[in-house]
Amino acid sequence: MSPAIPAKFTWFTLLAHQPWYVLWPPWVWVVLVLAAGAYLMAAVGPWRVQFDGTMPARRAQVGWFLAGLVTLGVAFGSPLWFLGQEAAFSAHMVELSLETMVAVPMMLVGLPDFLLRPLWNCGPTRYVLRASTHPLMALGMFTVVFSLWQLPLFYDPSLRNPYLHAVELLVLGLLALVWWWPIWSTLPERPRLKGGALMIYVVAAVVFLFPLLFFLVMGGVPGYPVYGQAERIFGLTPATDMQMGGVLFRVIDTISLGVAGVNAFMHWGDPARYPDAMSRADARSPDVSVGPPVGRATPTQTRRRDSPR
Repeated sequence: MSPAIPAKFTWFTLLAHQPWYVLWPPWVWVVLVLAAGAYLMAAVGPWRVQFDGTMPARRAQVGWFLAGLVTLGVAFGSPLWFLGQEAAFSAHMVELSLETMVAVPMMLVGLPDFLLRPLWNCGPTRYVLRASTHPLMALGMFTVVFSLWQLPLFYDPSLRNPYLHAVELLVLGLLALVWWWPIWSTLPERPRLKGGALMIYVVAAVVFLFPLLFFLVMGGVPGYPVYGQAERIFGLTPATDMQMGGVLFRVIDTISLGVAGVNAFMHWGDPARYPDAMSRADARSPDVSVGPPVGRATPTQTRRRDSPR
């Protein structure tokens, strides 16, 4: 836990009285740097020869993945993390928005297919990944778990227990990955949706989160007990703080899904952008046909025919 917060503090003086390691958790940046190093070694470095394919990831993919890691650093390794833990529910919702609506889709776009294929074909994760990335399953799982975890009944205990809170963030991140999979998948075996199906999915993703946002903005609940000090720090009542959190999340998730919708509309019916999974897999597969083409004689048959009897 961070040091006690004196009364009548503004957000600036609140942050100014905290140690640097509280505002910029070093362990977060260590983990992100290690993740970036491992990704670079596997995507463009010597480790890639251990995977199904030796062509390195494209520069754009590397850029997207690293941008996703930086976004995670802003969410969990900056003063925003402290404010979301100690001061304001609205800051917490910005954290979750950056994680689930910005960082995760960036990182998914940045993962080349040869890094995802081992998980797709591995026994322990094969069936889980194939079932969870189905559009209906992905929509349902993320929406239900994300919505329930924002209720005070479940969220307050996680703030009081750092280990439970870490599990919450990890679970939401993994569910956000499968939620975005039908939109930004790079794996031919489970390609992204295309055309009208993708537009329907994007609209459904927006609509499915309406109950949670209605509860936060219009529910009339007095707020979260753990954020009782938000009123004297930000000049907000707990209920207003909760409403602002819902509005901020709606803005960020609408922008992120709007980008996906515009991308789908711009590439509507483009087979080069959204090829079928089988054709993409065949394009990567070497020619493994056995025997000569039909109607052609083998060299042995030619020699037998031309040799004197």
